[in-house]
Amino acid sequence: MAISDEWNIDALNKRIYTTSGPSTFTVNDLYSWLMDEFDSQQYMDDPIPMTAQTPTEYTLVNGWFIDENSLKYLKGGAIKTDGWNEEIYILYLQSSGYTDCVSGDIGKYVQDGGGDFGVLLWYNNTKRKWWIRKTGTIPSCGTSISINGGTGAGTLLSSNCSKTGEDLYANIYTLGTIESGTNIYVIQAGERYPTYWGIGSEWWPAGHIDILVKVKEAGTEVDNGVVTVYGREYTDYYDFYEIDLSAGGRNAVPLATSNDLDNQTAESTVANYIEKIKVWFVHGDLAYDTGSGTLPTNVVSHVIHDTASHAVGVVLEQVSGGTVSGTFKLGNTSGTFNDNEALEFLSELQFNNPSGTFYVGDTVTGESSNAQGIIRYLDQIDGATIGCLYLSDRNANDFQDGENLLVSGNTIAKALGTQTDYNWSGQTAGTLVFDNTINKDIDDGQGAKPYSVVIDLGSKTVAELYEFVKYLCRRTSNYILYPTDGSSTIYQIVGEQYQKADTSYTQVKKTSPLGTFAGGKFFGARGVWIQNMDINDIRNYQLIDHNNSTHDPPNWQSYVVTNLVSGDRVAIFPTTGAGSETINKSQFTLAGQSSGVDYIQVQESIPVDTPYKEEDMPGVIRVRYNVGQPTEGEDIYAYNSIDFDNKKFMIQGTTSRAYTSSDKAYVPYLDRQADASQESVTVKYIADRYVLVVVRRKGIIPFQLAATFTDTGLRVSAIRTSDGIVT
Repeated sequence: MAISDEWNIDALNKRIYTTSGPSTFTVNDLYSWLMDEFDSQQYMDDPIPMTAQTPTEYTLVNGWFIDENSLKYLKGGAIKTDGWNEEIYILYLQSSGYTDCVSGDIGKYVQDGGGDFGVLLWYNNTKRKWWIRKTGTIPSCGTSISINGGTGAGTLLSSNCSKTGEDLYANIYTLGTIESGTNIYVIQAGERYPTYWGIGSEWWPAGHIDILVKVKEAGTEVDNGVVTVYGREYTDYYDFYEIDLSAGGRNAVPLATSNDLDNQTAESTVANYIEKIKVWFVHGDLAYDTGSGTLPTNVVSHVIHDTASHAVGVVLEQVSGGTVSGTFKLGNTSGTFNDNEALEFLSELQFNNPSGTFYVGDTVTGESSNAQGIIRYLDQIDGATIGCLYLSDRNANDFQDGENLLVSGNTIAKALGTQTDYNWSGQTAGTLVFDNTINKDIDDGQGAKPYSVVIDLGSKTVAELYEFVKYLCRRTSNYILYPTDGSSTIYQIVGEQYQKADTSYTQVKKTSPLGTFAGGKFFGARGVWIQNMDINDIRNYQLIDHNNSTHDPPNWQSYVVTNLVSGDRVAIFPTTGAGSETINKSQFTLAGQSSGVDYIQVQESIPVDTPYKEEDMPGVIRVRYNVGQPTEGEDIYAYNSIDFDNKKFMIQGTTSRAYTSSDKAYVPYLDRQADASQESVTVKYIADRYVLVVVRRKGIIPFQLAATFTDTGLRVSAIRTSDGIVT
C-alpha cells in the first residue's frame, strides 16, 4: 500500500499519525509524502512539518507531533524534534483513581478545576502519560485533571508531574550473518524496548531489524542514549552489541549467530538441570555471633536469612568460626543485612509438577498437612518441572510428599518430599562487607586465586553445564543472576541480559556469557569457577580467574607397579635421561640447616609433580651428605607434606645431622614395601619423566626397567623370576 493510504495529517492539531500500521515505510517515504502534500493548495497556509538534513536524518519542526506508536512503523532514518520545548508537555498521573483515555479523547481539551490548559495529542494508559499541546498554565502537581467532554481522568503525580523538551528517535539496523528465525531484541535502561515505554512488545518480525528507538524524551536522554541489541536463540551461538545512540542518525549494529551443535538438547530437559547445577555470584562476608543450635552439615549451599530485614544469601564458605560465632562468605544476596539482627537458615522444600509460578514473599500452604512457610529465596526456572523453595516462618506442621502446594488458595505445584528444617540461630555482627571474590585453588601450582562466580555441577558433565548456562541466558530467560560492579554494587539481572560477572571486566564471551564449549571442554568466562563435575570431566575445562589469568586443571596421572607380592621392596627413581638406568641423585641441593629440625630444605623450586597427595604419604627423600668425599653417606627420611613456597619437605621426626649447601638430595616417585599386589602414587603430570623401576626381594631375580612417565601415566608389571641360587 502507498503511505498515503495508511498515514494521516491532522492540520488542526498539527498531528501526523497512522492508525492501521500494517506496513513499514522509510522515514524518507514519510518526508517525501509530506513534502508532496504540503505543496498542495490545501496546506499552503500551514507550516511545514518536517525538514531533512541528510537522506537518513530528519527533524519535526514547527511544533508538529508524531506519536510513539506511529513511529514504530518507520525505518531507515532518524527523527528529532525542534519546537516541542515549552509547547508539547508530558503529564504523569497517579495510578489511584486513574481512568483510561480513549481514542476519541485525542484533540479534546484537558482541564483542571480552573479551566482548559492544553489539547490532548496522545496518551499511554499503561504508563499513565498524556502528551498535550499547551494552551494555558500547566497545573501544579497533585491536581485532578480530565478530558473536557471526554473519558480520561486522573490526578497528577505529587512531584515531577510534567516535563517538556525535545525528543530524539535514532535508527538502528542489524547486519551480518544470523541464524534463520533469530528474534532480535533491544534492551534499554535494563528493560526490553519498547516495554520500557509501556507500548507493548517487539513489533518487528524474526530476522534482521530496522527500527527507530526513542533515546531522548522531553529533553532527557534515556540511559545516556545507550542500548544493547541481542540475538540469543537457544541452540544457537549468541551475540550482542552495545551502541551509543545519543547522536541520533542511522546506526549499523553487527550481529553474528549460528547453529550451536553442542547445544541441541531439548529445553525441557536442560531446564531440569537446575535440580543439580547451582550458580552463585560472590558478594561478601557476613560476621555473626550468639549462635546456638546446630549448623547445617557442610554449611555451603544453604541460605541464611535476616529475620528482620528479610535479606538472604547463599553460604559459599565458612570463612572462620563455628556454631557460636564466625564469618560466612555469601553469594546471590538480596536485601540488606543490618547489624544485631536475628539470623536463621531457611527451611528447604523441593517441588515438582508446577502449574504456576512461585514468588518471593508468597505464603505457601500444604493442602493436606496445612504446613506453612513464607518464600524468601527460590530455585525456579521457566520450563523446569522441579525446583526448591527456601522458607521462613514455618509453622509446626510438616509438608507431605505429593501434596498440593497452595498460594492464596491456588495450586502452584506439588511437594517433592518433606521440608528440611534447621535449628541454628544467631545474629549479625555487622553488615555485609562487600567482597565479590572467593579464593579457589585449581591445583595447578599457582595457589588459590580469586573468582567471582561459583558453579556447582552436582556431578553433571561439563557438556550439560554448557547447555544449562546457555539456557539461563537465552532470549526470554527471566532467571535472576547477580553480577556486581566490582566495588560496591550488586545487581539483579535477568538471564537474557546477562553479560559478565563483574561489570569492570573488559572480557566477555558473547556466544555464551558464562562459558563456552569446544572439543568436549568447557571454557569458563572470566571470574567463573566450576566444581563437583562428573569424574570423567576433571580435566575437561579451563578457567579464567578474577585477575584474568588462565588456569587448567592438573593432569593427575599414576605411577603403577603391578605383579607384586606383599613384602616386595619397590621403588621408582628419577634418572639422568631417556633409557638411562643411572639414578639422578643430585636432583636437589640442600639449603644448609642444623640437625634436629623437622624439615629438609632445598635451594631449587620443588616440581609440582613431586608426590604430595595425602593418600600417598609418607613420601621419601634421600639426602646425600659429604658428597664426593670418602665419608659420603645417605640418610633416608619419610616426609608427610611439602611446603612448596619455602622449598621444604616436612619430615617425620627430625634430622639426624646438620647439612651444608654442598649436600644433595633426591626424591623417588615411589619408595616403599609392598603390602598388596600393586603399588602406586598419583602426581600431577607436567612433563615426561625418565625413571628406573626397581623391584627386589630375596628369592627372585632383581627386576629393574628404564621407563618413561607420560601424560597418560606409567604402568609396569614386575617380572618375577625365581633365583634358584640364593639360599
